[in-house]
Amino acid sequence: VLCGSSPSFMIQQVLHSKALYNRSQHEMPLKEFSLIESQLFLKKRSPSEVLDAHLMVGGIPEYLKWVRKGSSVFLGFCENSFKSGSFFSHEFERIFTSSLAGNKNYKEIVEFLATRRFATRNEILKHLKTESGGVLTTLLNDLELCGLITRYTPFNLAENSLLTRYAISDAYLQLYFKFIHPIRKDIDSGVFDKNPVSALNRDSLNKWLGFAFERFCRKHHRLFAKILGFESVQYRSGPFFSRAAQEQDSGFQMDLIFDRADKVITICEIKYSQGLIGKRVINEFENKLASFPLAKTRTIHRALITTEGADTSLINRGYFDRVITLKDIFDE
Repeated sequence: VLCGSSPSFMIQQVLHSKALYNRSQHEMPLKEFSLIESQLFLKKRSPSEVLDAHLMVGGIPEYLKWVRKGSSVFLGFCENSFKSGSFFSHEFERIFTSSLAGNKNYKEIVEFLATRRFATRNEILKHLKTESGGVLTTLLNDLELCGLITRYTPFNLAENSLLTRYAISDAYLQLYFKFIHPIRKDIDSGVFDKNPVSALNRDSLNKWLGFAFERFCRKHHRLFAKILGFESVQYRSGPFFSRAAQEQDSGFQMDLIFDRADKVITICEIKYSQGLIGKRVINEFENKLASFPLAKTRTIHRALITTEGADTSLINRGYFDRVITLKDIFDE
């Protein structure tokens, strides 16, 4: 039995090794827990708390073990992140001194991506001050195989499009760079030892959870295709963004689109919220549709994915064909 924490190493040095060619009999990649598995692991936690835990640290059992130690997921995270010597404050170093210690560029790429929501391949090349596209391809592939970063392209373009973006996909790393890394010196010196909750602004966390929820929905697109009833139809999925639209509005992006083989396009608006979503979302959605090139030539199926649901004013308008809530997401 051979095991390793670096997928790229196991693939290149074991599965593709000439010395071990055709000798492997069984491969078992260990994936993170699904949301339902995380719920089973976090016994007695509400769906809302389970979702927050999954968004904050992903489905890694070791990480979930630490956040469940508090009386709430929020307190468990604060206790184990903002006290000197705490688990999450030092996990970043452990990641890059084990399976990814062989090349300093792994860490440099991740740290560069942490300064922005995404970056193009050319921007990463420029940051590393190298012109070797082949070397960068290997580095990016390794980081993708490890589940630390992801590559995403507008659903309507080829994978090698110049609009392809790279972003950190690992939930813990996203959280680390946003809330732990900026105050790491204070954490290590014990500033928050007596009151670790004071280190985290709840409003900032909720805003961050909104972006994390968008990433979760894109990653688990098959779940939403099933909920919406077209999982048996072939489709391409992803966000939508274009140079033309973003020149007009730098924040423009359609969160999740399904381009379906049955000639329907399902557009999902994703909202993480502590309360019900009101009818204001209709204007936001209409403004995005105005910049969507296929809006007038294809049947548009509108879906709202939200944590809490829609209020009466939005439901009475009948604007969205389907409103998906946590009840649907946690329905096995």
